[in-house]
Amino acid sequence: ELESQLLIPEIGENSFIFKSNHTTCPLEQAFITVLVDDNPELPQVLDLYLCASDEPISLMEETAFDNGLSDIQWFDIDNNPISDLLDPEIGGNIELFFLVNSNNTCPNIQSNLNIQIEDNAFQSQDLAVQLCNTGAVVDLNGLIPADVASSSYIITDDQGNEINSAVSLNASFESYTFVEQGVNNCVPSQLVVNLSVLEFVDAGEDESLVFCEALGTLDLNDLVTVPGEWFVNETPLVLLDLAYLETNSAVYTFESTNNPICESSQANFQIDFVSGFPYDIIPDIVTCLNEPIFINYPVDPSSFDIQWNTQATAVSTQIELVNLGLGTNLVSYNMSNDFCTLTDSLLITIEDAFLPVLSESMIVCSGEEVSFSIDAEYLNTTWYVDGDLIGEDLMVYEFTADSNTGVTVEAVNSIGCSAETSSNVTVNQSPLVLISAFDLVQCAPFTVQLSNVYGEEDNTTYTWGINNELINSSIYLLEVDEGDLYDITLSAFNSNGCFSEVSLPSIVEGWSNSHSHFSASENELSYLNPITEFTNESVEFENLNWYIDNELVETQSEYWQHEFPDEEYTSYEVCLEAITINNCSSTYCESIFVNSELLVYVPSAFTPNNDGINEVFFPEIKGYTDNDYQLIVFDRWGDVIFMSNDPSEPWVGNVKNGAYYAPSGVYTYSLTVKSIFKAELAHFRGHVTLIR
Repeated sequence: ELESQLLIPEIGENSFIFKSNHTTCPLEQAFITVLVDDNPELPQVLDLYLCASDEPISLMEETAFDNGLSDIQWFDIDNNPISDLLDPEIGGNIELFFLVNSNNTCPNIQSNLNIQIEDNAFQSQDLAVQLCNTGAVVDLNGLIPADVASSSYIITDDQGNEINSAVSLNASFESYTFVEQGVNNCVPSQLVVNLSVLEFVDAGEDESLVFCEALGTLDLNDLVTVPGEWFVNETPLVLLDLAYLETNSAVYTFESTNNPICESSQANFQIDFVSGFPYDIIPDIVTCLNEPIFINYPVDPSSFDIQWNTQATAVSTQIELVNLGLGTNLVSYNMSNDFCTLTDSLLITIEDAFLPVLSESMIVCSGEEVSFSIDAEYLNTTWYVDGDLIGEDLMVYEFTADSNTGVTVEAVNSIGCSAETSSNVTVNQSPLVLISAFDLVQCAPFTVQLSNVYGEEDNTTYTWGINNELINSSIYLLEVDEGDLYDITLSAFNSNGCFSEVSLPSIVEGWSNSHSHFSASENELSYLNPITEFTNESVEFENLNWYIDNELVETQSEYWQHEFPDEEYTSYEVCLEAITINNCSSTYCESIFVNSELLVYVPSAFTPNNDGINEVFFPEIKGYTDNDYQLIVFDRWGDVIFMSNDPSEPWVGNVKNGAYYAPSGVYTYSLTVKSIFKAELAHFRGHVTLIR
């Protein structure tokens, strides 16, 4: 026995028998034959990826379509019929569509065919390039045509190894292959670059030469090692032998003979013919008695012979002159090389030493700035306290020790002579003051205790300055309100007559607090619609955090809506925390109540026929008390056939607790319940249909 609707199982002829199902008349039947045709099939491939070619391709073969089973027609995008042979010599995307004729009762099938045709970049060609080997790195990317340089490829050397595009040329002939990458449909093409490398002839470096005037000539070709031409002022030279005369001093340019594709190479020679040679003139010297005298060599001692008219000793890269007396001394020296000899001199003046005088001894307080001076003007001074260097050219110093201290100064006068002198200083201890600077900036109001970090010293008077108000005390309690800003100064004066003071501007600040508040659209909700809206009414805040029963549920919102769980008679505490930019916060809370309501559902019919479905008559009630429940069922004559005060007891269709079962029909019920929130009883009356 089959359903009236079913899937035909087989292609071809399918037979079925239809039989009537009648309880009174004789059995009848009919024979049904269903002929099932096969649907045409789509090609196996609907997206083709091809390489550009001058040979046509068969769409039937590429799509693996069996043309022997169905009739297929091909069309271009403009709905023009086309052959199944496609010319893919032009790259790009082609969209076609086709129609498969079923040739039977089944519908024809139409679909699209997407074809992507990819071109090769290089077309497998060779390129010959000539380059000049200047020693610089060559970028191979710059040697290929611009229309293919943007494609994806790798470069290999003649050994097939992948290399970077920047290469140094070594051989006279080199070959590199560009291999196309990123092709999906085509065989990667190649571009072979054959390099002919011609050597570069370097003219050399620029030089400066000095020659003394003498007999004979200078052959310019003796200055270079490669063939080429000489120029002076861009004019070619015919005669290359120069006489050693000052009039021949000039810049001579040599240009090397190079290959045609190489750039020319030039070197400039500054040639000076002089009656002598250049040297550093030694300036006159003024120095002090017993000071060593060092002077630099006027010329390179490795290339010249130098003679002095006084005792001289070589010291590293200098000469030390010794045994010179007070007054002015004339020192001369001769310099000579293979070509020239020159003589020069300098005056060395030696003066007697000097003695500076420091100011008298003094008594100071630690931390006090003390000025020092000496009895003459000197270019440079270096100061020491108890042997420790404290600075150069220092005239003011702050003492910290509580003891006797020695001050020493080294002075150097205008001619470089040095001397030193010393003096004693008695240092009394100044009061130690430092303001305790913890928790001075807070959310107001707060109280801060102002105190001296070093505590309270004996015989010392302390004074606090609070925004220019003076308070004599070692410790002070400062009350800080919102918006307060205080400058704090602590000063101390001890019995030694020493004074100390420390100031902290704008150090105490009371940050303004937020003032949190919100309003709720409803504070008492029904669990049937437990939704309320909250609106922020806080002031002076930066951030907002909303909490329900201490759980964070919303941030930053100034207006939002919340749906509470539909539980009977439940209260929730909703709080808003408002936070200022300085993280000062305040919190405001309200209670939200979700109340229960009396809900009664009484079914209109039931079927006590033992099929397990809708077997009993039972009202469904929420929000009531068990004590005042009563359900009564009456027959059509008004007689009570069922009564119960148990909310869990249903009527199963019996009469008077099972005396017999009531027949099918319409019955009257009376339901009495009491809401848990109201004092009065609720009465419901209606009809229920019993169906057997």
